[in-house]
Amino acid sequence: MHHLPTLTLIAFLALGGAAFAGAPAPHAAWATGKIARVDGAAHALVVKEGNKEVTFALAPSAKLTQGSKTLAPTDLGNDVGQAVKVRYSMDNGSRLADLVQVAPAQTPHQKVTKAAKKGTRPAA
Repeated sequence: MHHLPTLTLIAFLALGGAAFAGAPAPHAAWATGKIARVDGAAHALVVKEGNKEVTFALAPSAKLTQGSKTLAPTDLGNDVGQAVKVRYSMDNGSRLADLVQVAPAQTPHQKVTKAAKKGTRPAA
């Protein structure tokens, strides 16, 4: 009979722990495309996915990177046209981005090399 208090305590802790666990984290999704434009005042990023444009609000704690380099939101305006991958969750009907990964910019040498592989000359 002295096991009953132990079992009661274990059940209480299990149920109490579940109550304090909080709401589950929102489901994250990914989007890829090219940066169409950046609205610095609204802290928003517009990504062109095929034929459509999708707007993402940048979370205050969003991590913005280009390769190993960390970017500031104002840096994104310099990367219009670059490939981008965005991790986001839905927040009251809006896409809230917490991670933005911009593809590294190509140097003129890389553009020449790709054109040479195709057997064409790069545009001047």
